[in-house]
Amino acid sequence: MPETKVKSAAKKPTATKAKTAAKTAPVAKAEHVAKAEPAAKKKAATHHESEVAMPNAPIEVASTTPEAPIDGSVGDAIATDAPVAEAPKSLYPNRKMAELAVGMKAPEFSARDDSGNLITLKKYKGQKIILYFYPKDDTTGCTKEACDFQENLRSIKTKGAVILGVSPDSEQAHQKFKAKHGLGFTLIVDEDRKIANLYGVWKEKSMYGRNYMGVERTTFIIDVNGKIAKIFPKVKVAGHVLEVIDALREI
Repeated sequence: MPETKVKSAAKKPTATKAKTAAKTAPVAKAEHVAKAEPAAKKKAATHHESEVAMPNAPIEVASTTPEAPIDGSVGDAIATDAPVAEAPKSLYPNRKMAELAVGMKAPEFSARDDSGNLITLKKYKGQKIILYFYPKDDTTGCTKEACDFQENLRSIKTKGAVILGVSPDSEQAHQKFKAKHGLGFTLIVDEDRKIANLYGVWKEKSMYGRNYMGVERTTFIIDVNGKIAKIFPKVKVAGHVLEVIDALREI
């Protein structure tokens, strides 16, 4: 009998220990979960902040635009129009590019000038118009061309002509360009290239093996009846204004 009592007594602590472990296990688990939740929330918050901050991080992108040659010709166009592997045929794919010729009626247009005024060809009815298209304000070739026109402005006026320069630049860019070089003639804003397309000068160009769309430097002389009297395509700046003045004498 005493021997049986000893064995029974030996088993009691084991049962008590198991019961105690069973009671403490949920508590320990709850404490572990309680500690883990803030950590998880903190980690999630950090991850969210990282996702939010990513768009603001600066991203360096290597430029693929080649430098424009300073030759006073077509090089200026590259400054406004980034080259692409394959250029579209027109900014307006459903519209056929204009094919103008001497004797045709000059296409009418309506646009803002460097002062924000509305400009139309009808406004200059009865006058000869030198309508010249150029790629970009304040680039080498375009500056040379504009200054040449300015230097001969008095001679051009005496021949009954006005000068209208057209480029894809903004009104503000035109104002700065005129102020910087003291230009005394009107510059027209053609940011959407509508006038360039209308006159067929927004074309596919190539440089350094790259194709891109840009303004082909071109000058039109429009007579007093609103007809195209002379076209100078693919203009080379040197001596161009003198060619224009000679043409005015014959119109």
